[in-house]
Amino acid sequence: MDKILAAIFINAFAFGAVVAQDDRWVSPSGADYPRAPAVGNKLADFVPPGFEIVKSVSGDLNGDGLADAALHIKGTAKKFQNANEGLGAVAFDLNPRILLILIKERTSFRLAEQSNTFIIPPDDPVSSEPFSDMSIKNGVLRIDFELWQSAGGWGRTDASYKFRYRAGDFQLIGVDRRDSRRNTGEMEEWSYNFV
Repeated sequence: MDKILAAIFINAFAFGAVVAQDDRWVSPSGADYPRAPAVGNKLADFVPPGFEIVKSVSGDLNGDGLADAALHIKGTAKKFQNANEGLGAVAFDLNPRILLILIKERTSFRLAEQSNTFIIPPDDPVSSEPFSDMSIKNGVLRIDFELWQSAGGWGRTDASYKFRYRAGDFQLIGVDRRDSRRNTGEMEEWSYNFV
């Protein structure tokens, strides 16, 4: 598989559709996603101006005994914090969301992967923030998402993606998905093992 990019297809599959913003909201373009530095001494060195860390986790991803890291960073530009007068969030935040994976090398970190598309924004002001959590355990990077709406729908989808670092590349090794309906309590679960 071609790094994390293969998981973008799986992410779209798990949630049923690729997020598409409607024209009334100001959304980022490709130019609003800066490239993180290739090397840095600390995690903050990889956070571009106008971005903040939403979540950072550490753990050994490549089996060398050093604590690697994964960061979810998000832009803070006011132009992407859309005013909303309807249901849901007052400020509908469509700032860029970026996933960074860093490999520890003695006294510095090296950028191993940057994805500008894997962590998706909400698709509506009544939608939850899709990114839920992230962890590194036993050499596996796990990224959790949730989709639900506070109005206009009863469904909820939770999905977890698991990546392992092999031969200098991050490979998707598993996906777990659970769909549920809050009004009826119905639930369906799927688990995919790509190993």
